[in-house]
Amino acid sequence: MKKKIFIPLFFILILLLVCSNKNKQTVIKTNSKKTGKSITIKITKGDQWGFKQKFGISKLTIIPQIAIWIEDQDENLIDTLYVTKKIAKQKWAFAKYDPDKIMRDQSLPYWLNKYIRSGNTAPTKNNPLEDSVTAATPKGDFTLQSKIDNNISKFVILSEINSSFDENESYSNNETEYNGQPSLIYSVSIDLSDNKKEYKMTIIGHGGEKGSDGNLYTDLSTITYAKDIIKNIIVIID
Repeated sequence: MKKKIFIPLFFILILLLVCSNKNKQTVIKTNSKKTGKSITIKITKGDQWGFKQKFGISKLTIIPQIAIWIEDQDENLIDTLYVTKKIAKQKWAFAKYDPDKIMRDQSLPYWLNKYIRSGNTAPTKNNPLEDSVTAATPKGDFTLQSKIDNNISKFVILSEINSSFDENESYSNNETEYNGQPSLIYSVSIDLSDNKKEYKMTIIGHGGEKGSDGNLYTDLSTITYAKDIIKNIIVIID
């Protein structure tokens, strides 16, 4: 006769909680105090999101830096929707630097130069971006919920994404101050008169190797596995 195995209710509840959390997606809300149209952006991580980098006998998980913003049809920055906290607040781990100067500006050079040209100053530790558009980089897939001005009907949404230390044969960490491959730029044009609800962002190029370089480079032949940081970016008009 087989013995019946009884599992305490406590352990069953713990197991259910763990399984539930695995499927739970991070939601980041920005510009929540603004009035305007609601917009949702869903980012699905790729195989290179959160890769392991060896430092001596230790390994660290490298999480990408991200900026998401909107532009008019003449490529002028209208508003920033989200920037990861390390560059927005200048909270780099194990770093000592001037609190009145930006560090690792090569992380998101395309957005940064657009941001400065629109009349803003580069974020520093003493002059960080406001909390309303910043948050830590999620560990996996996440949803960004934000708002855009009601008067905007035609615009472009862009995202710049970059992981440090992801060097390849064309880009060395030593030459680019830990940067490895440069940032990648994703974009989609939106016309609200189309009454379309979902748009998929596509890669349009990469940023410069230095923070002072705000150009967009469309040749992606030297970019390898950095293309696998992101699997999908979907924009949903609510």
